Amino acid sequence: MLNTKLNKTLSVAIELDLTFHKYKESWKNILLRGHTEGRYQTFLNNFYKNERKLYAELNELKNLLDYDSALLTPIDKLSDDIKLNSKSYRKALKIYFESDRSVQELADMFTDSEYALSVALSDIREAVTMLSNDKLNKLEIDLGSKLIFNFILSALLTILCIALLLYILNLRIIRPIEYAISVVNRLKNKEAHVRMKAYGNNEFSIYSASFNSMLDSIELQKKQLEKSSRQLMETEKLAALGDLVAGVAHELNTPLGIGLTASTHVNDSTKILKRVPMKAS
Repeated sequence: MLNTKLNKTLSVAIELDLTFHKYKESWKNILLRGHTEGRYQTFLNNFYKNERKLYAELNELKNLLDYDSALLTPIDKLSDDIKLNSKSYRKALKIYFESDRSVQELADMFTDSEYALSVALSDIREAVTMLSNDKLNKLEIDLGSKLIFNFILSALLTILCIALLLYILNLRIIRPIEYAISVVNRLKNKEAHVRMKAYGNNEFSIYSASFNSMLDSIELQKKQLEKSSRQLMETEKLAALGDLVAGVAHELNTPLGIGLTASTHVNDSTKILKRVPMKAS
């Protein structure tokens, strides 16, 4: 916005200088060609038009400057000098049309004042240029300072964001991983009932729930396996006992069978002997 204002101020100062030369040329056109071409009124209208434009541009330039600008005083003085010069121009035109004085004689009367006004306008334009350059330099310095400040602020914000990101990374990823490793190490040290704690509602809590579910399933399968092992051992013991009983029975059956057979034979032989009468000796 400041850059636009400076450009506008410089543009008005340049236009002011150009308008003054048009204003001066329009007055000379009245003197040189007003009567000969019968266009006096046209040239006079151009003269007044350029005069009004000159005042308007002076006021516009004054409004564009700061209230404490050193250019306000020379601009006010220049405005007063242009008014006096314009009155002198009008008076010279009246003299020209009411007397026989030559155009060159009248033009020579205002050479010095026209030159002074041209110099004053050029000085104002140069002063406006210098003012614009000074403000632009100051603006560049301010912008440089702001850029440095913004760079430092951006760097600090970047560092803060990185620190925050690292904190979140440590809180959400690194710590849960370290905690999971510690739980696994405790499990390796035969702490079968240890479980992971789930905090919040995030990926780690889902992982913790799945891990705990897996441990519960493993523990349940372990208990079932121990139960099956005990049942299998009982079955094997009963089978061994059955084999032992069968072996003992087999070992006992043979002598018992032989003994039974022998006793039966002795019994039968005894009965036969009882039936045979004994002879007298």
